[in-house]
Amino acid sequence: MLEDLIRPASEAFGLGPGARQFVALFSALGFEESAPVQSYVGHVGGTPVATSQMFLGAGVAGIYVVGTLPDYRGRGFGKALTLAPLHHARALGYRWAILQATEMGHPVYLRLGFREDCKVELYGPPPSPP
Repeated sequence: MLEDLIRPASEAFGLGPGARQFVALFSALGFEESAPVQSYVGHVGGTPVATSQMFLGAGVAGIYVVGTLPDYRGRGFGKALTLAPLHHARALGYRWAILQATEMGHPVYLRLGFREDCKVELYGPPPSPP
């Protein structure tokens, strides 16, 4: 399943070869239902087209890496792969959920009932010169 996560996550977030590092990290955390990270993949005809992950801890379910391949956007995959971990978290007894939204995902999350409590600025190294 983590192999299926790589392509959609990599393309949706521009991770490139760095996406393989996620596989090693998440594999080390385990795959049991009690593992702190749960991965979800949406398929069309056996092809992975969308992803999400849920991080569990401190009584909160964090929803991250919600992404869909460009050719499959606007078909409800983001909504479905946000709701699936939320329902799973609820079944496990979690009552609180958080997430960070891209500009593209922001309206989806508002329609699902999330509210914006703060903005987070992301910083990184400057792009390499051409």
